[in-house]
Amino acid sequence: MRQFSICSLKRARPSGRDRLVIVLQHDLLADLRTRVVAPLVDEGEVGSIDKLTPEIEFQGKKLRIRFDQLVTVDIQSLGSELGRIDVQDVVMRSIDLLFTGF
Repeated sequence: MRQFSICSLKRARPSGRDRLVIVLQHDLLADLRTRVVAPLVDEGEVGSIDKLTPEIEFQGKKLRIRFDQLVTVDIQSLGSELGRIDVQDVVMRSIDLLFTGF
């Protein structure tokens, strides 16, 4: 998976719905067997901390990236790529807030 790819996790949520994630790890580390991802959730599932849970639109649906729930997953647990979005500025602002407080 390339950086900013959106895919589902192969293990479903207890509700049976697919859990979407966005790959945050840079493509230079593609040889690793893991990827750093953040969950994507419906807009109404999370309180809004705009910089930490920024809103994106994917396939006509408003979603929030949960930077407060970053996780590393084995590449075998990722489903196929559903699409990609260009969110580099949003990602970098959120990561700065998460790790530096700014």
